[in-house]
Amino acid sequence: MQSSTGLHNPRLNLQATYSYIGTRPADPQNNFDLKAYGKLDLRAGIQGRNLELYAWADNLLDEGYDLFAYQYTPSVRVGVPGRGRTLGVGFNWFF
Repeated sequence: MQSSTGLHNPRLNLQATYSYIGTRPADPQNNFDLKAYGKLDLRAGIQGRNLELYAWADNLLDEGYDLFAYQYTPSVRVGVPGRGRTLGVGFNWFF
């Protein structure tokens, strides 16, 4: 059966992933800890016989978090922040 999308026997694919990352040492010397955070990622697509169209969202809650940090002096800390909310679309073609 072909739908109005032109896909043969279309199927809906949904994926939701929630990750919780607890407090952890920021640097190898354990000078301080990075805060805990939760990250929600979503992906939704419609798939036919040999084509899938999808949309995705990473860090949907737009949580601010640090990947790592380093303490240079007692008053100077530098780090690398994680990526904010990111959205996209794509397709897969199956041969």
